[in-house]
Amino acid sequence: MAEKKMEADHRLKGLLLLYGPKLLKLAVPAAVIALVFWEGKKELAGIDMAVAIHLVNRMHVWQLAALAFLGLAAVLMMSGYDLLFAREQAARGQPLPAGRVLRISWIANTFNNVMGFAGFTGAGLRLVLYKRAGASMQEVARYLVFLSFAMITGLSAMCWLFLAGVLPGAYLFADYGWLRLAVWGMALYLPVYLALLRFPRAFRRWVKPEHFPGMRLGLMAAGASAMEWLSAAGMLVASASAAGVHIPPAHLLGMFAIAAAAGIFSMAPGGFGAMDMVLLLAMSGYGVNPDKAMAALILFRMFYYLLPWTLGLFLAALEWMPKREKLAEAGSELWEKSMSGWQRFWSWPGQNRLLGDMGIWALSALVLLSGSVLLLSAATPEIIGRMRSLHQFITPLTMKLSHQITVVVGFILIMLSRGIHLKLRRAYRLTVFLLGLGAFFSILKGLDFEEAILLSSVAVLLYISRGRFYRSHAAVQGRTLAFWFAVTLLVGACYYLVGDWSRPIPYHWLSPKHGHEILVLRERELIRSGIVGLAASWLFFSVWFWLRPKGPALGGPGEEELERLRLLLERFPGTPLTHLVYLRDKSFFWGAQGEVLFYYARSRSTLVVLGDPVGNPGKFREALREFRDFADAWVLTPIFYQISDRYMPLYHQAGFRFFKLGEEGFADVRTFQLTGKSKADLRTVRNRFEREGCTFDMVEVPLSDGVMEELRVVSDSWLGNRAEKGFSLGWFDEDYIRRSSVAVVRSAEGKVMAFATFMPCYDRGVTASIDLMRFASDAGKGAMDYMFLRLFDWAREAGFQRFNLGMAPLASVGDEPYSLREERVANLVYLHANYLYKFKGLRRFKEKFDPVWETRYLAYPQGAPLVKVMLHAAMLVNRKIRVKK
Repeated sequence: MAEKKMEADHRLKGLLLLYGPKLLKLAVPAAVIALVFWEGKKELAGIDMAVAIHLVNRMHVWQLAALAFLGLAAVLMMSGYDLLFAREQAARGQPLPAGRVLRISWIANTFNNVMGFAGFTGAGLRLVLYKRAGASMQEVARYLVFLSFAMITGLSAMCWLFLAGVLPGAYLFADYGWLRLAVWGMALYLPVYLALLRFPRAFRRWVKPEHFPGMRLGLMAAGASAMEWLSAAGMLVASASAAGVHIPPAHLLGMFAIAAAAGIFSMAPGGFGAMDMVLLLAMSGYGVNPDKAMAALILFRMFYYLLPWTLGLFLAALEWMPKREKLAEAGSELWEKSMSGWQRFWSWPGQNRLLGDMGIWALSALVLLSGSVLLLSAATPEIIGRMRSLHQFITPLTMKLSHQITVVVGFILIMLSRGIHLKLRRAYRLTVFLLGLGAFFSILKGLDFEEAILLSSVAVLLYISRGRFYRSHAAVQGRTLAFWFAVTLLVGACYYLVGDWSRPIPYHWLSPKHGHEILVLRERELIRSGIVGLAASWLFFSVWFWLRPKGPALGGPGEEELERLRLLLERFPGTPLTHLVYLRDKSFFWGAQGEVLFYYARSRSTLVVLGDPVGNPGKFREALREFRDFADAWVLTPIFYQISDRYMPLYHQAGFRFFKLGEEGFADVRTFQLTGKSKADLRTVRNRFEREGCTFDMVEVPLSDGVMEELRVVSDSWLGNRAEKGFSLGWFDEDYIRRSSVAVVRSAEGKVMAFATFMPCYDRGVTASIDLMRFASDAGKGAMDYMFLRLFDWAREAGFQRFNLGMAPLASVGDEPYSLREERVANLVYLHANYLYKFKGLRRFKEKFDPVWETRYLAYPQGAPLVKVMLHAAMLVNRKIRVKK
């Protein structure tokens, strides 16, 4: 019982080590946001979303234009950080163009506003963009790490003004005392920052002193931060005023300081959720109508976050045009190395993956945004003045039909955004067509020229970027389609909710005194348009899915390819795993004009290559690049399973990282002896089997049917109820077994007690190896030891130099204090999961034969999730094999 508890504790420790930081990054924001929403449930219950939406919708165009201008100006104020950096670069004789600096600043700041935490996403983008602009990567990295500390000093200063009573709003503490902790926590950051500037070496345990260039630059960066947070607060004041919220600006600044501090401590990107809820609580406490407070927040998020980010997406897509691609991956690597441990922990999201191809990411986000805008426009009320003008030219039926078409197009665009992200040529062509269609029918359904301009701009941008869409197909699985069906179902529910909120409007909101009237959908029209949109998009993508290419052609090699392999092996050596291709469960990829062979199988979205490639070593680099291109064309992840360290530099140059799988043992049969105390057990085993009259024989090919039947009986006895494993191991397949000799141990009566299939290593007779090694249930203890001893004798007499004892999985993995986190988890499995697999026992068994251990690795592309690719490899190795009887 105690042993099981200990094993459970170690499993829990391993899971926490591997997933703990990721779970914490999700759990903390969820907990904080849940707390805030629990505190404000009364205020939420009092909000009529229909009124809030109509307050926004009835605003004059000039009001919206003014808010858009103020929002863009507020975001532009965040360029102070980048202007400081440009000033420092100019002082070093490395000036940067002002326009380029402002463009970089806009992209980094808008992405950071929506997706970042504490400036890390923005800093990572700046590093890559400034590198593309020609700045020194070391200087950029040094400045940006320092900048990540300076970016919230302005908010910290605002919190001090609040605590000092300059900014009112302390009444919130009476009902929500926990907000005091957030404000004080943020306020205390400023003195810590100043201490970092003055005494950086005192904090060397957490940060690198060289990242802090001096007090003068530090104070200037803090000033830029103050400008950023004051401009954001000013945007809130403008949004509140436009929504009819009449609160003195000083009070709104105080509310903003409290809400922003709560948003930072919630650790949610952009402070979404917590910041908004605290602002609602603050405004309601001041006596503001909750509907108007919600309208103010909608305007604030729309014009300070979403509109600038949309422009940032356009700029990012233009910045990452195919002809301008350079060194983005190298920049993200340097940023990762430059960050301290706590900064890497709070990087949100996994920005290195995001930076890998920001341009295509931005394009897919714009397509997703375009579909969402179409649905939002279709769900919310139309302006009657525009409808009356349009009615002079087209019929109401045309308007209704146009409305329905925009809904269908919106749903399809949301699903097509995945195809844009996968760089599919067919998705690009269809998306451009649908964007044009959506723009046209947006005009016909209600003169919605704002949406038409957005969709047309995205279509033009896609056309300019058409060189990115080079893939003709992608190996998309059925569950991926099911996931996107679920996404559209969720979007459909949101479409109905927004439309439903927009319908039950009190009569006074429909009064023309505000300059225009609005037209709302009836419930049955809303439901019908949503169902038709969902059904049409699902039908379209179901047909698209079933007509797609299923993936690269898979299947075992034919006799012609096996003959090509035989000729290749006459010129170049193979590997200890090469003979497994005769199981015919692996596909062949010939690279470098047929000079190099990869044998692989597919597991979900992963192509798993078994061992090192075979062929001309001088062509391996070229062949690796070709195989990566082959996998990329199908949007599949290539990995190499059980590779040696011989070609690791080539894998590294091809963009692969490594995980140690274990060690493979090789015993020197020329020097192996049974003398000495340590070999007493082996001598006893050998003597006992020989005394009992057991014999050893190497049965050469061709194997008779009688021998095959004897081997099958032993194999079935050994397997019992277990299933055969595959891919990196052989199974009982007659065609495979008949290709090579079989070692057999017989009893005195001539019955087969154990057998082992010989597996050629194709290394010019240097290494002997076996694959299947099985013994009958009545073979007796030590049958495997006896088999190995006799095989050593046979290999020595046959002229082999060493004998391959096979893998010891997870041996010596993660046993160093500086090992990778995933390898330390694997070490826990090795030490404490013996009930799953006899890891330590297998290692001890092979140690008896004095092997030399060679390390074997898993090579996987940089950016690919290690846990995912290892799971796919394990599924391939452990899949159930149907053995022909």
